[in-house]
Amino acid sequence: MMIRPIHFISLSLALLTHTAAAQDSTPNCQPPQLLGMLSGLNDPATLTIDGNYAYIAQHDDSFLIIDISDTANPTLLAHADDLPIQVDDNTRIIINQNAAYVGGSIISIDDKTDPWFVRYGAITERPLINGYFYPRSKAYFDRTDIYNATRPYAIGIDTFE
Repeated sequence: MMIRPIHFISLSLALLTHTAAAQDSTPNCQPPQLLGMLSGLNDPATLTIDGNYAYIAQHDDSFLIIDISDTANPTLLAHADDLPIQVDDNTRIIINQNAAYVGGSIISIDDKTDPWFVRYGAITERPLINGYFYPRSKAYFDRTDIYNATRPYAIGIDTFE
C-alpha cells in the first residue's frame, strides 16, 4: 500500500499571468508554487476540482472529498471506501449539480461529509455540455448517445441513429 501526499500547486496562476497584449511577446509565467498539502492518501488515481472542493478517486476504489477553500490547510471531509465504484487509470470524475459520476457509479455529494451511492451509470468519459452528456460508445460506431443530465440522479437517454 503506497501512501502519497497530494500537492495543490498554483498552475492556474502560472497560466493566467500571460498577457495577450502582443502575440510576439514572451509570456511572463511564474513557476508553480506549493500552496498546501494533505498527507495520508492511498494512491490517488484521478482528481477533479469544482469550486472549493477537490474530489479524488483512489486506486483502492475509495472516494474522497476535500475542502480546499483554505489552500494552505486543505481538509479531508469524507473518505468513503464502501461505495461500489471501480477505479482505474482511465477513471474520470464528472461533477454535475450534487452528483459525482465516478467509475460507472453515480454518487450523491449533496452532503460533502457523507457521499452515498445513488445508482450505476456509465457516464464517466465525456464532458457535460448544456445539461447533456455526450459519451462515445465503445461498442458501436454508428450511433451517438445523448444523456439528459438536468436531473443528475435520474438520467434519461435519447439515442439518435
